[in-house]
Amino acid sequence: MHADESFGEDGVAGAQKGLTTVKLTAIAIEKFDRTQPDFSQITPKITKAEAQAVLIVASSAAVVDAIKALRVASSYAQVVTLSNNAFG
Repeated sequence: MHADESFGEDGVAGAQKGLTTVKLTAIAIEKFDRTQPDFSQITPKITKAEAQAVLIVASSAAVVDAIKALRVASSYAQVVTLSNNAFG
């Protein structure tokens, strides 16, 4: 999941490069509006796909909202994000 902006696109490009290196493929890549994130269409897709892990490339507030939405949708995938989102 990533914010629909250059920061999000760059993060996804880097993640895809890393996945390719270890011969893995993302099962889904979903983007959301940076200014008004709406996860209502994304989280059911992730839950249905039974994702084991979800990378979220966005600001910390959007990451928190995405995690909440994933849990409400009954996804217990491991959540991965960038170091700038380390919650203290």
